[in-house]
Amino acid sequence: PAEGLQRAEDRRLMSDAVEHLPRQERLVVSMYYLDDLRLKEIGEVLGLSESRVSRILARAQLRMREYVHRHS
Repeated sequence: PAEGLQRAEDRRLMSDAVEHLPRQERLVVSMYYLDDLRLKEIGEVLGLSESRVSRILARAQLRMREYVHRHS
């Protein structure tokens, strides 16, 4: 039971972290993790280079880690 509660709390915390991202980072994270798009495909959708999408994703991941660290 405690493990299930922890997982639910972890999911809530990650969801909150994503919600606090800037719009473009939130879009990239959503397309990458939820829609399973590759960086190149995300770039095509957003009109960005694959390299730029990679940098946006890396920045978003860093922000999410920082958010989780501060709120856990």
